[in-house]
Amino acid sequence: EAGGAEVPALLAGYTALFRDALADDGRMCLCGMLGAEAASLPGEVVLEVRRFFDRNIDWLSRLFKRARREGFTLLTAPKSEARAFLAALEGAMILAKTADDAGVFDDVAKATLKRFAKTAKS
Repeated sequence: EAGGAEVPALLAGYTALFRDALADDGRMCLCGMLGAEAASLPGEVVLEVRRFFDRNIDWLSRLFKRARREGFTLLTAPKSEARAFLAALEGAMILAKTADDAGVFDDVAKATLKRFAKTAKS
């Protein structure tokens, strides 16, 4: 972000982090898996998982606020956009892992990024 990258490029780079984890022996986001089991985890673990998601949502929210200032039209509030974006990536990892097909992740990621790119003002 400090390098002055455009919002769509930052979102694509963020998405690539998830894709890279999936490509590396089919791994998934550890916090995504732990979050799904939060009710059965020790409190300290749940706190750290929440911290992970909070930090990611905060960063994405700031990015979506910047996007709005730069002329992108958001469909919802920046924090809601952030949650939806992160949820799409986490869900795409689950679908890809279940299907044993990383292409499923790619399809969801492409649609998610394309939706955002289409909201730019001309």
